[in-house]
Amino acid sequence: MSDRVSTDLLLEPHPDDAALFAAYTCLRHAPHVVTCLKADAQYHRGHAITAEMRGLETRCAMNILGCDWQQLPVSELHPSVEDLEAWFGRLGEEMKPERVWAPAVEPNGHEHHSMVGQSAFNIFGVRVRPYMTYVRGSGRSKGGTAVIPTPGERSLKREALNCYESQIKLENTAFWFSDASNWDKEYLA
Repeated sequence: MSDRVSTDLLLEPHPDDAALFAAYTCLRHAPHVVTCLKADAQYHRGHAITAEMRGLETRCAMNILGCDWQQLPVSELHPSVEDLEAWFGRLGEEMKPERVWAPAVEPNGHEHHSMVGQSAFNIFGVRVRPYMTYVRGSGRSKGGTAVIPTPGERSLKREALNCYESQIKLENTAFWFSDASNWDKEYLA
């Protein structure tokens, strides 16, 4: 972590979720970003992509977005609510965040996103500001508040997304990094 101290916290379930779904919030508020789940599933599926590689990509992206970053040691293969909430409790005690951005809990949303979002509400309560991610088979979710970027913010998001070389090369994730319509707006619930 750097010497800068943020009173805001942004929880991303996986490396890249903050850059994909909350980059403009990161640029405007410079929260401390926490990747909640260690990205070890792709390696276990036979891809030559390690959690360490994903961490380096995220560190690169967070530097561009102006945020401090840390990785929790909770595996994405078998995450538990108890582990997440214990870590969130520690973060709350150490940081005493005023605002906590976390994924919205969405029916048919990604199960890890909803788990992180619900655990954030359980620990941080009314301090949580949900950001929208996606619903399987329906694409990007839209919430009640659109976050519309300036041209400079849009350019920095593109630069941050370029850090995720491992995901750009994968057929099932590449579209999130190549579809410019996904950069026009981000949504808060």
